[in-house]
Amino acid sequence: MMPKVDMSLSDPIDIAGYDRVVSEREKLRNDIFNLETQLKLASEMSALIF
Repeated sequence: MMPKVDMSLSDPIDIAGYDRVVSEREKLRNDIFNLETQLKLASEMSALIF
């Protein structure tokens, strides 16, 4: 499914660039979620140790 594209992005190169930005943003969101999960788990493990 193609993400919503601003009508000013009529040039295929602009659309490809937009798609790359959207893809990179999703990768970063996943990375942040993974880091938050690891931090939460580390915090819980730390609480068990101390």
